[in-house]
Amino acid sequence: MRDEAIEGAVRHKTFTRCLDRLARFHQSSLSESKCRCAFVTGETGAGKSTLIEYYASQHPRVSGRNVDCAPVVCVRAPGRSTVKGLGSAILIKLGSPSPASWSDFEITNHVIKLIRAMDVQLLIIDEVQDLLEWKRNSSLFPTLVANFVQSIIDTTATGVVLVGLPNIETIADQERQLAGRTGAYIRMTGLRPTSPTERADFKLLMEALGMRSHLPFFAPLDSPLIALRIQIASAGYIGEARRLVRFAVNCAEDEGSALVRLEDFSAALRDMTPGDSVRVDPFKMSDVDLMAWIEIDPKKAIKDAGPKWIE
Repeated sequence: MRDEAIEGAVRHKTFTRCLDRLARFHQSSLSESKCRCAFVTGETGAGKSTLIEYYASQHPRVSGRNVDCAPVVCVRAPGRSTVKGLGSAILIKLGSPSPASWSDFEITNHVIKLIRAMDVQLLIIDEVQDLLEWKRNSSLFPTLVANFVQSIIDTTATGVVLVGLPNIETIADQERQLAGRTGAYIRMTGLRPTSPTERADFKLLMEALGMRSHLPFFAPLDSPLIALRIQIASAGYIGEARRLVRFAVNCAEDEGSALVRLEDFSAALRDMTPGDSVRVDPFKMSDVDLMAWIEIDPKKAIKDAGPKWIE
């Protein structure tokens, strides 16, 4: 678990809403015998990992006389791995590494045995797309992942949360049995600058980032027009915004500046998209031009200035 992700969690309204949905699924999975699977999806930087790691931190492992009790277990799917590799990662997280000679069947059975012994209520698997993307040419692989998850759901009282990019929902799309066991789809998106609530949420994030920075800014990050520029350039994605601020601080340091200025954010925007020209730079606009540009077509403004993968 990354302590920095937990420290970076700002409990704004949007974050709290997703946290509440995850908590409701957790509670319902304890009593609902069927719907014990959930998906948490969103683009990179949407705050998925921060959400689940914060939630796991609220349900710490408790040491027992013979075995620990782990109500919520959060594990990252190994990159370029198989279901066997995933099972091994879960066993390591539970404190019982498996011998390399074990088969898929033996690993799965031991995972189930430990989940029962440690009273695991919720198993959260992050970066699930890593299990799918390198096997994209194999139509059987989503089935293998689904079967692994179903075996845990069907043989224990544990809920399973699959976390990753939006494409991981294809596991449920292709496997109707898993879809029937899915009780929640929590889709995380960027904080929209067109929403007053989400604009206020973003300002809270900027205030937190400004307080954690070791260099001062020429104006507070949560100043309305500064925050709005960053929100447009990051499309409201928390990870992108943090990256942009970090790059801007680095640019200021490279220039020997004692303050982080708009031109540092402009340089950071270029550094974040190497080889690609930034179509629209909100940090080079006057306040009046910025507001006029956004008011004409906010969605187009986000698409023109935001990350390349924004649709």
